[in-house]
Amino acid sequence: MTASLRKFASCLLVICCTCSTILQAQPVSAVAPGTAVTAQQAAKQIIELIAAADSAMGKTQYELAAARLTDAYNLLELANDEKLERNVLNSLATLYYNNNQLQLAGQYYRKLISLDEKSGDLQALSVSYFNLGHVVASQKQFDAAQKLFQQAQVLSHKLNDKSGEAYANKALGVNAQALGDMPLAQSLLMKAEQQFVDLRDDKQRAAVLRNLADVTLLLQQPKQAIVYYQQAIPLLLDAGLNSAVIRCYRGLSQAYEQINEYITALKMQRTYSNLLQAELEQISNESSQRMREELDLRHYMDSNTKLERLSASQQGLLEQRAHMLQLQMWVLILVLALAVSLGYMLWRGTRTARILHSLATTDELTGAFNRRAIMEAGRQEWLRAKRYVQPVTCLTFDVDHFKSINDTYGHATGDVVLKALTATIADMMRQTDTLGRIGGEEFLLVAGNTDLLQAQSLAERIRLQVAALAISELGDRRVTISIGLAGYQQNLSFEQTVQLADKALYHAKRSGRNRSSVYHSGIGQVPVVTGEQPQLKLVEAGGN
Repeated sequence: MTASLRKFASCLLVICCTCSTILQAQPVSAVAPGTAVTAQQAAKQIIELIAAADSAMGKTQYELAAARLTDAYNLLELANDEKLERNVLNSLATLYYNNNQLQLAGQYYRKLISLDEKSGDLQALSVSYFNLGHVVASQKQFDAAQKLFQQAQVLSHKLNDKSGEAYANKALGVNAQALGDMPLAQSLLMKAEQQFVDLRDDKQRAAVLRNLADVTLLLQQPKQAIVYYQQAIPLLLDAGLNSAVIRCYRGLSQAYEQINEYITALKMQRTYSNLLQAELEQISNESSQRMREELDLRHYMDSNTKLERLSASQQGLLEQRAHMLQLQMWVLILVLALAVSLGYMLWRGTRTARILHSLATTDELTGAFNRRAIMEAGRQEWLRAKRYVQPVTCLTFDVDHFKSINDTYGHATGDVVLKALTATIADMMRQTDTLGRIGGEEFLLVAGNTDLLQAQSLAERIRLQVAALAISELGDRRVTISIGLAGYQQNLSFEQTVQLADKALYHAKRSGRNRSSVYHSGIGQVPVVTGEQPQLKLVEAGGN
């Protein structure tokens, strides 16, 4: 009975997702291929494409947004409209900033600044300086960012733009904090906080209070820092649980500890730990949802491309699609009616199975697969690769000097490091990848349908992203990992390949750590060294 219910639930999910995707997908109007496009038509298409890209960015569908904006950019020469050109450049820069492609974002913001200067639009120029400042700050170029924020502040003051001046002071304060000038950071943030009070902008005031509390705590003023944290938390909670609220409780714990109120400090630390765990679970859920949305998006883009190639029969296809939508709506109504009658049985039959399966396959600390589950998943992937003659690669990860972290900062901090490492790797995994914890600080990632060259690129991206992690409990110390890789060989079992990956991992550690190494059957372990990757960083609201 349970197996039948599961099969029914799977069919229901497929039908619902299919209908939802068809109902939501609306193609952007376009001129038929081979037709001469006038400037007016090009301008209209650009406006529609920008709107479609903004909608896609709001849903974090960056691939679709990039495709729309690229089409808009290619039409700019036909439209010959400077205002539209600035809008497209601004949207492209925003897209690449949100997608952490900082070098491209900086290029488009600099082009936008040139156009703003040429047009004499000081308001737009102030905003462009401000946005470019955040891109540069995200690249750790804080001195250059300070100059850009100052230029934005001067222009806002000249234009009597109170909101722009408040944002500029906030950015200058956060940037001064990054430069280590805490007195200057405190002065600027206090000024920004008062400006946001005058503007009645509680959201930005809350963000400033949180940063101001951090700076005040670093200046050894714990009692004043407590006041700032307590003022910030209610305002931040208006937007729901977020990382800024969590950092406030971490700061409160440190502040109470500095004034020797250890019981209160412990309560704040427990609250911080509970909220951090909740955030990690939320991140994991959002990552899974994003992977599903990206898969749906690829199917949609393929369908949309075919529609554009067959534009001559577009009207007939649209009429047929409308008819199919009516049929699908009736099917959906019937299926949902049936689902209501069977829902209770499905819930009761699957709830216990989900709980038992989770306990049997999940590592309690990190939420990744445990050793038994990842080894079983790896064997299945191995059999699939052998059957369909597909590549598959094993990557073993080990935290460098993890014993030193435990000995120096305590096992609780070591647990935080392992959770952060798992969350970072999970964010970068593809749908064909499987991650599990196979030892104390050792992890195994099975990359399905992935050859060694692709796996090397993935390993380097993961290694650089982990090296860029900032974990507050470690202070200035950075976490690094060593990675070993071994690919599928027909004469070897999955367990033997994992052993080869371990050998490559040990080679990486012997070679100096913080690197990846590939096992080569003829040569031995060959270290892989790639160029630096651009670092990814936070959004405008900023923080530590």
